[in-house]
Amino acid sequence: MWTMKIGSLIVVDDTGHLVGIITERDILYAAAKGLFDVSRGDAKVDSIMAKNVVIINEDASINQATELMSDFNIKHLVVMGPEGKPVGVVSLRDILDVGYQLLRILNPPD
Repeated sequence: MWTMKIGSLIVVDDTGHLVGIITERDILYAAAKGLFDVSRGDAKVDSIMAKNVVIINEDASINQATELMSDFNIKHLVVMGPEGKPVGVVSLRDILDVGYQLLRILNPPD
């Protein structure tokens, strides 16, 4: 995650179905609580990932994504495709980037 500069990873089973999501916050919280020993490298994703994942369909609007993030106080939504499998993640940062671009279009810099 650090190398790729991403804030979350989708966790899927052998068939590609969603089983969870792990975020930077999950890892930091688990480390702070001593739930695993970083020096041993013995942490298992399924022990700290969120299993109740908030999802959104790929054809949903940005407004719907923003509302879900606000309602659930989260920064990442798993985007589901028509086959019921995850196709990506939309992050709060993604939404902020879109908002920023729209502001620049509506109010160009002098």
